[in-house]
Amino acid sequence: QLGGGGIELPSELRDALPAGVDLGALMGAGGPIMQMMNQVGGMLFGAQVGQAIGTLAAEVVSSTEVGLPLGPAGTAALVPAGVAAFGSGLEIPEDEVRIYLALREAASTRLFAHVPWLRAHVLGAVEEYARGIAVDTEAVGRVMRMVDPTALMNPERLAEALGEDVFNDATTPEQKAALARLELILALIEGWVDHVTDAAATGHLPAAGRLREMVRRRRAEGGPGEQTFATLVGLSLRPRKLREAAALWAALAEARGREGRDAVWAHPDLLPTAADLAAPDGFVTGASASVLDDPIGEIEKLRDTPPAEGGGKSPGGPTDKPDTPGDSDTGTTS
Repeated sequence: QLGGGGIELPSELRDALPAGVDLGALMGAGGPIMQMMNQVGGMLFGAQVGQAIGTLAAEVVSSTEVGLPLGPAGTAALVPAGVAAFGSGLEIPEDEVRIYLALREAASTRLFAHVPWLRAHVLGAVEEYARGIAVDTEAVGRVMRMVDPTALMNPERLAEALGEDVFNDATTPEQKAALARLELILALIEGWVDHVTDAAATGHLPAAGRLREMVRRRRAEGGPGEQTFATLVGLSLRPRKLREAAALWAALAEARGREGRDAVWAHPDLLPTAADLAAPDGFVTGASASVLDDPIGEIEKLRDTPPAEGGGKSPGGPTDKPDTPGDSDTGTTS
């Protein structure tokens, strides 16, 4: 931007330049100045990523806690220090805390392992959001004023500068839509893990209910990773519909059984929508199903139904009769 002109330099930088030096002209000419600025920019962003990874390592309890599949496929992992910090002050035996968190990690790992399209779907939603990221130039100016030679020698000052959020909030309709889709799929994943873990732990772990609420409160308050990703790419990773999603999965299990519940994961088009989370009864009973849920079945209905007399519409059109999902080899169980 300096090379393009029209950018007002911070007074600290302007005053530090030798008389007669036009930094904008030097930037526009390229050469050593541009190489130096590129190296400095890469160093600062690399330091910011490193700081973010260090923050996550000190806060998360498992590889899937941030909501994204960050670890190797099929590999579950707990972070002992994070597990200990999670259980601190709860007055619950350490073994019980560790087992409950291991159940959540195993459920999430199993879900991603048995739903082949899910990993690419979630990461694709992140990429779709990332395409609309915009940089807040005013925030960049604030960072540049903070990062001076004395800051580079002062770890606290440098950390403060690197923690500055320089990305604008989602503003374009496309980015808002991508964020809504990402929040929905995260809520469905977290809700399923929440429901399955509770079903497995209830009756075996006395403090299962308390631990479940602790996990929910941790997510609602902005768990590990949310501030990190917000700083890095302006992305808020919070499953805002977690409780509604968990209730919907529980209702599906009661109405259709575990196989019917997990058959919903057979294809992304079968997943509940945000409207279904708000009013789950229609989705659970199939009353909200559309012709697109079983297009072949609807075509066969039209084919087998004789036309109405007088050339009117056939009475055999789409109905509200629920479709019972069959078993799926991509399903998961608790």
